Amino acid sequence: MASAVASALGVRETVTEAAVDAIARFVGGRPVLLVLDNCEHLVASCADLAGRLLARCASLTVLATSREPLGVPGEVSWRVPSLPAPPSRAPINGRRPRRGTRRCSCSPTGRARARPGFALDEGNGVHVAEICARLDGIPLAIELAAARCRAMAPEQIAGELDHRFRLLTGGPRTALPRQQTLTASVSWSYDLLDDDEQALFRRLGVFTGAFPLEPVEAVCGVMDRWAVFDGLSQLVGKSLVVFDPRTGWYSLLETLRLYALERCAERGELGPARDVHAAWWSGWLQRHRPQAPSDTDLDAIELAYPTCGPPWSGRS
Repeated sequence: MASAVASALGVRETVTEAAVDAIARFVGGRPVLLVLDNCEHLVASCADLAGRLLARCASLTVLATSREPLGVPGEVSWRVPSLPAPPSRAPINGRRPRRGTRRCSCSPTGRARARPGFALDEGNGVHVAEICARLDGIPLAIELAAARCRAMAPEQIAGELDHRFRLLTGGPRTALPRQQTLTASVSWSYDLLDDDEQALFRRLGVFTGAFPLEPVEAVCGVMDRWAVFDGLSQLVGKSLVVFDPRTGWYSLLETLRLYALERCAERGELGPARDVHAAWWSGWLQRHRPQAPSDTDLDAIELAYPTCGPPWSGRS
């Protein structure tokens, strides 16, 4: 890692001077900004280098992009949010917004215009808004959806988003392999997890909307409750799970949830996870409703919500 940074700075390491020492000498007391991009697969190496340089160079600032923090002293983390998007099916206008319309700030019209004759208007704008909203404002996903406009109308793209991992392929040939398809992008993060983190992430696919810690412990019954909590903390730190400090509940972006569901089904874990999930929420209803629901009510609930929490799961 130090050799790569030294090369980028034009600093030569020698037999008598290691790369990190050469970098520290080069930076000295000057105000320097060192940018380390995409550190998630080299977190330990990046953290070691940043820590050693920051300890020796008082005016050095390191800006690291990663799907998890480096964990070095003095680090300040800022989570890059998804692009803002209007609610699904909200009307937008590609020209000047009028009363009753909303401009979609992440609409991929630049790539979409690669299709001759494409223009964002009130007719297709509602479908563009739906695409952006259902793709969670994820820039790469929106970019790949826009590329499909060469051969599909926005309405067709929106209608196929339940199969987004088959649909959103064909990124630029010059891009890194993990940026050419939506599956490759999410798999890049999933493959960096250890076995326990992968198992926990897969089971989280049965939760729709926000959920507390307790049903996660139930769905992951083979894991110690503290292991579940530590695993959730790791997934939050690695930007795969969102934690809301106001409610203490967790959630997944829909794109990540669908990926987790696919991996869960591949491993033969989906049926048992859904059964435990439905049973836990049925018990939750019995504890929180003024009158316990009848067996008929519980059967209806299990049929209606086999893979998600109750319709009020986002409320306290």
